[in-house]
Amino acid sequence: MVVANVFSIAGLNMEWDPDFKPCLRPLETFAIPGGDGNSVGLRDPSGLSDLAISLSRAALHIMTLMDGVNTCQDIRDKFQATLGTVLPRDTLQSMVTQLEQARFLDGSGFESYYQSLLEEYRSKSIRDIPQTSALGIIEDPGAFFDDILADGDPSPLPGPVVKHPGPGNDPGCGQRPGRYPAACFETDNYIRQ
Repeated sequence: MVVANVFSIAGLNMEWDPDFKPCLRPLETFAIPGGDGNSVGLRDPSGLSDLAISLSRAALHIMTLMDGVNTCQDIRDKFQATLGTVLPRDTLQSMVTQLEQARFLDGSGFESYYQSLLEEYRSKSIRDIPQTSALGIIEDPGAFFDDILADGDPSPLPGPVVKHPGPGNDPGCGQRPGRYPAACFETDNYIRQ
């Protein structure tokens, strides 16, 4: 994860629009280890953006107003009413631009980015498991699955093995238009009773 200061990301060139309504995607804040308490970290818990940014408390306050309802001008007005200081237009424009580049804002830019990720994922013949560390798979996925399967009960089930109705075994299977019992699709036609 890349950590950057919200005001130091090389920004996009967005024109100022006082009627634009910035809307943050679902994000999470976190304490910055070893920080002085005056800054807070912000990241995308879905992992769609690999950036984490460091924000001042004032910048975090500005972002709480980015709900898709407030316009940029509303945000400036509410900031001034709450904190008693003017939020310069250029500062807010820079912040919106940088949040857009970090993929933290919802909208057409993020939607294009998300669609490109989907297309890339769908085009792969072999797909990686996303965030394997969240599943507890750090270095050896084989050991992880061996541990899960090792807890199974290897003792045989009681009762005789009987043939289960399935394709070719049940004369009605597939014969009724539009109706296929689940048994028609069983890969293992033997069950214990």
